[in-house]
Amino acid sequence: MRLSIGLFLLLLSCVHTNERPVTETRSPIPARLIVREVRHSPCFTLYGGSCSHQEAVLRIEGSVKRDLPYGCLITKDGMPQSTITSDIQGDAIRVAFRCAKSLPFKVVYVMPSGRHFADCKEYGGSSWDWASVPDFRAASSTMIGQNCPGVHFEDVAAEIRTAGEAELIPFLKETLPLKAPRKTSMDSLQAWDDAYLSLSPAGQSQLHNDFRRAILEKSSTLALERSLRYADINDAAFEEAIVKRLEENLNSATGYEMDASMDMMLRRLAQSNPQRAGEMGCKELVREKRRGALAYLPGALLVVAKARYSCPVVLDAVRSSLCHASFYCSSSSRKDGICEYKDLSDEIDRHLKQKTEKPDAVQRDRMLLAAALSTEGINDVLRLWHERRSYSIEQAASPDCQSQYVMGKKAVRCRCFSETPAEACSDIRNVTTCTFEVDDRRRLIHNVMSP
Repeated sequence: MRLSIGLFLLLLSCVHTNERPVTETRSPIPARLIVREVRHSPCFTLYGGSCSHQEAVLRIEGSVKRDLPYGCLITKDGMPQSTITSDIQGDAIRVAFRCAKSLPFKVVYVMPSGRHFADCKEYGGSSWDWASVPDFRAASSTMIGQNCPGVHFEDVAAEIRTAGEAELIPFLKETLPLKAPRKTSMDSLQAWDDAYLSLSPAGQSQLHNDFRRAILEKSSTLALERSLRYADINDAAFEEAIVKRLEENLNSATGYEMDASMDMMLRRLAQSNPQRAGEMGCKELVREKRRGALAYLPGALLVVAKARYSCPVVLDAVRSSLCHASFYCSSSSRKDGICEYKDLSDEIDRHLKQKTEKPDAVQRDRMLLAAALSTEGINDVLRLWHERRSYSIEQAASPDCQSQYVMGKKAVRCRCFSETPAEACSDIRNVTTCTFEVDDRRRLIHNVMSP
């Protein structure tokens, strides 16, 4: 019955639109600003909703009429006192408008491909002069740098590329240090990388000097990251610059945005100076632990392992490893079968040769183990971890939990989990936001704490 009523209302529903002209220009390209009033009937609203709304429309007249989502809306003061002017520049159309005499002009670029871009730069003055407005190509990198709403890097790059690869290369040089996230992607690469990789080998080579400068001189995080990814960083001239960058980052409060470049620089340094790389890799791991990183940087683990550098901070991570961590090797000569350095050295070298990578869980476990094998105390940690695989926690009830801080009070009772964890390979475990310790003698968990 409810479905029938809903279908009946849907069939009866209507959308009424009324277009109200605001202002127009007839030359050189006919263009007008319109307010489109949209009303739904019948209309049922909840929580103070409305049955009508306004839409701002910029209409470009011509052989093909185009309605674009720019313009002005009617306010409580009435119809906007708008101004509009148009211009032809090559195959492109430029439209400038403002919604009141006291407001600045805004410029929209309408391209022959059908793409359109609204510059977020504001143009003041009582009169209009197109000579003060750059063409689309000149404005493109500025729009990306200012993160103009609705202006996406891949759309701008695709539009510029319609004029040929030679036009795209200067744009990529200008935007090397700028953010260029894809519209829909969680990949670490950005739309800038897609545009660069679409170039021919000859086109890519034209950015090599820009990459070199970004590595040897002070540059933004993104410029450095992209340059490290695409330049031939085996050049000996880069080593001193890379060491300097690493030292700067290790002594700064930089966060996750530097991870990719730190990873690549550590891998590069390990090729020519593995001991120095191991030392810096350990410092990076200490820095990551201090900032609460959920996983250690693969490059930092690898360079510590390659140098066989003693890095005590890694022991804590091994100590907290789960029972199913991939610490065993069939080629191991140890009685417990846990991997030795000789079993992992080829893997270390193979991974180090990668500029960047996304290791899976097994690879991360083995990188962590390899980084810890040269640190004093690792055998005791691994012995306990191995022994704990042979028993499960058999606790009648979930132990009491104490919260460190609740509303300014210390040691407030709480509850961390509904069932007692059966697995206890780690010395200190995390369950959601809670931690607990293992009592090996009694095979119980205790000291359960929540933040």
